[in-house]
Amino acid sequence: MKIKSIFKRLILIEIALIIFGIISLFFQSQEVINFNEDYNKSFDEGFYMIGIFLFLIVYPVTIYLLYNFKSLGKQLYLILTIFGLVYSMFSGPVAEDPWFYIINMLSCANTGAILVLLYFSPISKEFGK
Repeated sequence: MKIKSIFKRLILIEIALIIFGIISLFFQSQEVINFNEDYNKSFDEGFYMIGIFLFLIVYPVTIYLLYNFKSLGKQLYLILTIFGLVYSMFSGPVAEDPWFYIINMLSCANTGAILVLLYFSPISKEFGK
């Protein structure tokens, strides 16, 4: 299988995992909802909303650029990944249902695979054209 088609499939899997992750948030158990509401009362809502807003604006653009092998997409994806890691370090503890946890872990693995292909495979040359 060609590496370009593998990369494009990983991008499509990334989109599917984000959609499944959002859908799974609507089916959280009441225990998880109660824990997150009780535990994170001191969390700054403004900080949270800015992060979500930036993600919702920049992420779809980044995915589109990656799918079409644009060099800006490669840089934005790395920046968004680093931003997500830093953001989650400061967002505090969060409880998750098993389904959301599984989707989240698959998304992390998929992100790692995309980053490896972006920077350590011949596909990285496609972004320089």
